[in-house]
Amino acid sequence: VLALAHLAVRAATVWGRTPARFPDTAGYLVFDPLTPSSRLWPVTLAYWLVRNDAARVALQVLAGSAAWVWLAAVLSRGSRFAAPVRVVTLLLGLVPQVSRYDLAILSESLSISLGVALVAATMDVARRPRPGAWWAWTAVFVTFAMSRQQHLPILFIAAAAVITSAAVRRRSPSVRGLVLVVAGLVGVVQLSATSAQIGRAHV
Repeated sequence: VLALAHLAVRAATVWGRTPARFPDTAGYLVFDPLTPSSRLWPVTLAYWLVRNDAARVALQVLAGSAAWVWLAAVLSRGSRFAAPVRVVTLLLGLVPQVSRYDLAILSESLSISLGVALVAATMDVARRPRPGAWWAWTAVFVTFAMSRQQHLPILFIAAAAVITSAAVRRRSPSVRGLVLVVAGLVGVVQLSATSAQIGRAHV
C-alpha cells in the first residue's frame, strides 16, 4: 500500500506538466553503442527504448519510486520501528529536491534513482551476501557508475581493486570482477572520446 501511495504521489507531481528539454538533451537522445561519446549508455539506452518525452517522464517516475521502495524495504528489514522507517524513507523520495528532476529529459533523475538503488543494494548484500544479491549489486553499481560521466572514477577504482586483488592472490578475477574490469575499460574509452571531442571543439 505504501509503495502504491508513493508512486501515486510522485506521479501526481508531474501530471499534466510539460517535460523540460535543455541544450544538453539532444546528446541523450542518440544511442549508438559502437561509437564512443560523452553521453553514456544507461540514459541514452533508456531514452532510445522509450521514444516520447511523456513516456520518458513516466519511466523516471517509475524508476524513482521503485528505488525508494527498495531502499525503504531494506532499511526497515529487522528494524524495531519498521513502519516509521518505511514511511520516512518514502517521504524523502518525494521531496522537491529529488522529484523535480522527473520532468527533465536529462540524466539527473535516472542517476539519482540508480544512486538510491545502489545504497539499497549495498546494504542488502552487506546483510545477506547471497550470489543473487551480489549480482544485483554489480548490475546496479555498473549502471550507476556509467549513468553520468562524473561517476566513472568510482568504476575505475572498483576495476583497479579487482585487478590488484587478483594479482595479490594470483588468481583470476571472478565473473563479477571481470564485469567491473570490462565496464571500467569501456569507461576509459568513453572518457578518451570525450576528451577528443573537447579538444576538437577548442581547435
